[in-house]
Amino acid sequence: MSLGILKLLGLIAVLGAGTTLAQECTGILSLPRYYQEQMIIQADGNPKIWGYTTNADCPVYVEASCQDENGNERFVSAHTSSFEKQGDTNIWEVIMDPLGSSGDKCTLTISLWDDPQGAITLTTILGDVWVCSGQSNMELKMNQIENADEEILNSAKYSNIRIYQLAHHTSEQEENDIFQGWDEWYTPDESSKLSSFSAVCFLTARYLTDLMGDNKRVFGLIEASWGGTRVEAWSSQDALDSCNVEPSILPDQPYNSNSYLWNGMIHPLLRTTVKGFLWYQGESNAGHNRDIYQCTFPAMISDWRQKFSTITDETPFGFVQLSTNIGADGVEIRWHQTGDIGFVPNEILDNVFMATAIDTYDEENNIHPRYKQIIGERLSYAAANVAYGMAQYPTNGPFVETVLQVDGPYEVTFNEAFIYSNEEISGFYTCCQPVEDCDAPKGSWIQVPKEAVLVVLEERKLILDLSAQCTTSLAYMWEDIPVKAYLGAPIYGDDEYHLPAAPWKISL
Repeated sequence: MSLGILKLLGLIAVLGAGTTLAQECTGILSLPRYYQEQMIIQADGNPKIWGYTTNADCPVYVEASCQDENGNERFVSAHTSSFEKQGDTNIWEVIMDPLGSSGDKCTLTISLWDDPQGAITLTTILGDVWVCSGQSNMELKMNQIENADEEILNSAKYSNIRIYQLAHHTSEQEENDIFQGWDEWYTPDESSKLSSFSAVCFLTARYLTDLMGDNKRVFGLIEASWGGTRVEAWSSQDALDSCNVEPSILPDQPYNSNSYLWNGMIHPLLRTTVKGFLWYQGESNAGHNRDIYQCTFPAMISDWRQKFSTITDETPFGFVQLSTNIGADGVEIRWHQTGDIGFVPNEILDNVFMATAIDTYDEENNIHPRYKQIIGERLSYAAANVAYGMAQYPTNGPFVETVLQVDGPYEVTFNEAFIYSNEEISGFYTCCQPVEDCDAPKGSWIQVPKEAVLVVLEERKLILDLSAQCTTSLAYMWEDIPVKAYLGAPIYGDDEYHLPAAPWKISL
């Protein structure tokens, strides 16, 4: 449909609504700050384009001229579907028909009704937009990881990835635009930009690119992270209310005040059509509202899914299960990250995927292990499965299926084939209390000695001789730092992906 016909239809719609257009539409159009050159527009579904105008009585038109790798052109035009007035600001939105395929390049021309002189043009690329958020382990930069110089150099060829970073910003009110961000969406050959970008975010997209081979996608990565922050700061008031979170405004720590990061760094992105989210956070909740994290984290996920412009109601959400050096409370936070089930996806966290990081202890770097490559790789397997339907890739390592006592010893059966090593520890713990009390002061977990474990691999079983210990409850890797050797966990999947078994606990 031509732009002229669309304008005519727009005029009819406006007049039908009872609004009279002036003889000439005048006003000023502007775009959000993260609408910068080479930005990624979501390829699938109906992407939303939006911005600001000084004249809400005048329709806004968006024309996209898109070209694929063979030079074939496609033209898509649409006019404003809605205006929203917030204070002195008029926000317009245009919902586009599908623009093309991932990798197609589009020039957007945005104008008022009959004011081509005031048109804005923007060069964009179609792809998958992922928002990466959380605290310091998400914020940890490419130049801080193991073998950083080599990784940055080897990443330069991944021209299908575009990166964009938001500046830190807190706000008492929900804001409609970011405070500050990069002046362009960059490719990883811009080493100075890649060096200061989230390693987990970028490496996940890099490994996904490798997995996809000839079917690779373009990835647009938006980093909105801040070290030392709590889940409550990234959550809307609606999400907090659903978990009965107490009000908390901290003048000396605005970045940890309820909703202040949601207001300043997430709310401005809501009108962006996205493919999914990546998240690495939880350390700051080990000592704050720990025992409601199994509510606040799923509530935040659900709220983001509902309020972002997305191509599906169950937008893929990936996260990193916490590593080590969290302290004793970190053990429970890992469990709460999975909705107290131990793995994802599950009935509480559907279309959610994770990477287990418990075997990435880094003594020198403490709570910030530098081995982000293995985390990106593990996230990419799960993302390939959950977000892209590539079922050949696993979402989890081996997980306990049953624990049965048979003539004295206990048989622990896993849901898949595994390999086992007790080079450092057996990996198992028992407790004399009911499982819900074992992390409280009156309870305690006791390591099961190495010699108490017998492996029966062909039946996916371990035989535990617990005759010398209390056997009310059993757990696996239930310690802040269970192993210190890098990739030294006792149980991994017996396949090429080698995913570790995540921590779990169970009543006997």
